[in-house]
Amino acid sequence: MANPVGAVPVNTTILVDDREPPRIAQQLDSFGLTVGTAHLDSADYVTYPHGLSAGIERKTNSNLLGSMSTKQLVSQAHKLVESYDISIILREGAFRCNAGQKLEYHDPRHPESDATGWVHTGWAWSSFSGIMFDLQLMGIVIWDFPVLGEAARDIATIIHSLH
Repeated sequence: MANPVGAVPVNTTILVDDREPPRIAQQLDSFGLTVGTAHLDSADYVTYPHGLSAGIERKTNSNLLGSMSTKQLVSQAHKLVESYDISIILREGAFRCNAGQKLEYHDPRHPESDATGWVHTGWAWSSFSGIMFDLQLMGIVIWDFPVLGEAARDIATIIHSLH
């Protein structure tokens, strides 16, 4: 299969947390990455560009909002910045601010989505934006990929950019 994200350096290794979907690791391999699996204490994916460590936490918008509600995101963010030289949260899926200043995200498969596939949340846009800004102030890069289901391609794109 041709590499859709461009030329990835030879021997580019990525560790995938063993709790991530196996199909993602298989797809990463098809993008020319050397894939290993491990039980990672923090991050879903780890790579080592230029002698540094980079931890990537993958979050769909529904997962992100859930971990914000339970405060799990706070502990995950602290573990990321303590464990890696480069910390990244990959937000998977489109989101927007509606006319009522509330957050919406696109997921046509979600049981509460409207006819156009948007899920209306109770989150104030300003609260969501403020939390995202706090993460950035901690040194976490927020990387958005608006298409659900393209996680492997998105991760390979990040790895290609880092190396």
